Amino acid sequence: MPAVTRRDYTGPDDLRAMQSLAQRIWSPSSSVHVGDLAWQRFQHVGREAEWPTVLWEAGAEVVAWGWVSLPGELSLLVDPARPELASEVLGWFEDTATAAELTVTCSTPRSMSSPRWSEAARRTQCRRRAGARRNLAGVPPDGPGPRGVPRRATRRV
Repeated sequence: MPAVTRRDYTGPDDLRAMQSLAQRIWSPSSSVHVGDLAWQRFQHVGREAEWPTVLWEAGAEVVAWGWVSLPGELSLLVDPARPELASEVLGWFEDTATAAELTVTCSTPRSMSSPRWSEAARRTQCRRRAGARRNLAGVPPDGPGPRGVPRRATRRV
């Protein structure tokens, strides 16, 4: 496998690369679609400084990305073939966010299925988008989260 490098988002070509990852791993249960990314990126032109975005690439292919809405919300997408990157994306998010309480939007359930994802997700609260489901068996009970913020376990009723 090619080495993975991280770099900042630089413009429309990177949006297309993010869309390419979304398209490659899309399934009927995915909550992010290539059109969603374009809409979200350009619905409020001029506020890009509020949305730090980083891409992880292997060769010429984007294998993960993280998109922060400051002060503390992250959307991410990780190629299921590279689950170890979920932890890297979350680490970058913790270093970038300015809020005391951090929220993560999990864009696809397949990227949430590895043990590495479970370990990394414990550091933040994870809000699931519609369609993104995760078996909560084994998720630790309430307790301290990132920066001492309480973590609240939720269950589907």
